[in-house]
Amino acid sequence: MSKQEIIKIIKEAIAQANTPEALAQLIPFLENNRQYSAMSKVARLAQAKYEGAERDFNQGLVDREGTTFIYNSVNRTILQLVEDLAEDDFDVSHYEPDMRPNQWQKKIVAIGGGILLVLMSGLGYWVYTNSINDLPSIGLTCPTFLENAEFNVLLLPFQPNRKDELTPHITIKRRLTDKSAKENLNTSIEIDKDYFENHDTPGKTEAMSAGGDCGAQMVIWGIWEKTNNGTIVSTDFKYLGSRDRFGFQKLKLESDDQIDTVFTMSNIETQGTLTQDIEKVIDNYFGLIAELSGQPQAAIEPLKRATPAATDTAAFLLNQMTLANAYIKMGDTHAAGEVYDNILKTHPDYDFARHNRSVIMYEEGNYDQAVADISVNLDKTPNDADALILRASAYLKQEDLEKAEKDLDRFRIISPDKQHLQNRVRILEEKKEEKRVIIDKATTELKLNKNAINALNNRAAANESLGKHKAAIADANRVIKLNNANEKAYEILIEALENDDQPIKAIKMLQQARTKGVRLNKKNQQLLEKKSANN
Repeated sequence: MSKQEIIKIIKEAIAQANTPEALAQLIPFLENNRQYSAMSKVARLAQAKYEGAERDFNQGLVDREGTTFIYNSVNRTILQLVEDLAEDDFDVSHYEPDMRPNQWQKKIVAIGGGILLVLMSGLGYWVYTNSINDLPSIGLTCPTFLENAEFNVLLLPFQPNRKDELTPHITIKRRLTDKSAKENLNTSIEIDKDYFENHDTPGKTEAMSAGGDCGAQMVIWGIWEKTNNGTIVSTDFKYLGSRDRFGFQKLKLESDDQIDTVFTMSNIETQGTLTQDIEKVIDNYFGLIAELSGQPQAAIEPLKRATPAATDTAAFLLNQMTLANAYIKMGDTHAAGEVYDNILKTHPDYDFARHNRSVIMYEEGNYDQAVADISVNLDKTPNDADALILRASAYLKQEDLEKAEKDLDRFRIISPDKQHLQNRVRILEEKKEEKRVIIDKATTELKLNKNAINALNNRAAANESLGKHKAAIADANRVIKLNNANEKAYEILIEALENDDQPIKAIKMLQQARTKGVRLNKKNQQLLEKKSANN
C-alpha cells in the first residue's frame, strides 16, 4: 500500500473517531520502513497512551472528560505523524513531551570531550545547589509554618501592595486561621511578606514555584482594584497535589444493595479564580482546605454558604462537587444527590455528577431516574462497565428482563468482573423462570375463562418483561376492550408499544387513558408532557 493510500485511510479513521484503527494502519507502515524508525516509536507511545486511558476508564480510575482529553492528545499526535509522513519530516522534537521517544542514549555518544569536561567541572556546584533537601531557591524568603501541621497554605501579598493600601491577604489569613482552629484542623496559613522584594506580581507558574519551594500544599495570591463601584478583589489558588485535576469519590454498585466508592479524577483543574466578595472567598477556601485535609464535616457549611453563581462554571463546579464529595464521605448520599441535582440543572453535560446521581437514585429505589441518567451517559460512553452493570441491575428491579439481558451481554464482552456478572445473570434467570410460570398459570386460567382480566393482565406483564411485546399488546388491548378504564392494562400497553417501536400509538393510548380518567404513572405522565411540549 502506498504512502498516500495509508495517509487517506488514517485520516478517514480519525474523522470517524476510530483511533485504534488509525493506529493499526499507521504503526505497521512506519515499522516496515527504516527511515520512519523514530516516528514509529512516537506512534507506539501514542498507542500505549490511548490503551492506558481506555483501561483506566473501564476500571473507574478516570472519568469520561479525562479520557477524552487523552484521546484528543493521541489524535493530535496521529494527525501530526500523518502530516510529517506526507512531508518526509523525520524530526520528532515538535511532538508533545510524553510522545517523544528517548533519544538521549544516541546523542550522548556525540558529546565531545571538551563538553564533557565542562559538565564535570560544573557537577560539584550543581550537586551543592540542588541536593540540600529542596531548600527554597535564592531570593525567596519562606514563612515558618506551624510545626507538624498537616496542611500548609502559602499566601502571597495581594497587588497593588502599596503602603496604607488594602491587604486582603491579611484578612484571608486571619479568617482561615480562626476557622481552622475552631474546627480543629491541623492547618498552617502563612504569608510570604517579603515576596515582592525579589519578585514581580506572580502568575500561576511563579506562584506554584513559591508554594512548592516553601513546602505548601496550597498557594493563594491575587489582586485588588478600586473602581467607581467600590473595590474588587480577585483571588487565585493552586492546589499543589501530585495531580493537575481534583479527584472525587465515584459511586459504584458492588452488589444488589451495596454501594462502594472509588477515587476518580475529574476534569476540574486544581487551580482557579474566585471573584466573590471576600467572606464567600474565605468560605470557599476554607471548605476546600477542610475537604483536602480529610475533614469533610467542617467543609459542608462553608461551601453551602459560598456557592458561586452557576455562570462562573469553574468555581461553581469545584464548589458543588467538593460539597457533594463531603456529603458522600459523611455517608449522606441523599444530600449529595440534591447537590448533583443543582449541578445538572445548569450543567447537564457534567457526566461525573450524572453518574453519581444515577447510583444514588438506584440506592433510593428511584429506578426510572437511575435508568434515565445512566442512559444519557451510556449514549456517550457505551463501554462504561460500571454504568452497564448499574443499568442492568435497575432493569432487573423494574422487571424489564429483556433490557437487563442486553446490558449484561455487553458487560460480558468488556469487563473482567465475572463474579459481578454471574450474580446478575443468576438473578435474571430466576426472574425469567418466574415470568414463565406466571404465563403458564394465566394461560391455564384463560382456557377456563377467556375474559379473566387479572389473568390477561398478568400474562401481558410477564410477556412484556420478557420482551414479547406483541403478545403483551394483544392481551392488554383485550383487557381495555373489556374494561376501558383499566389502569394496569393501559400501563402495560403503553410500555409495550414504546418498546415495540410504535411511539405514535403509545401517545394515542396515553391520550385515550387521560380522557377516560385513568391515572397515569410518573413515567407515562412525563412522556405525555414531553410530547405536548414538542407540539
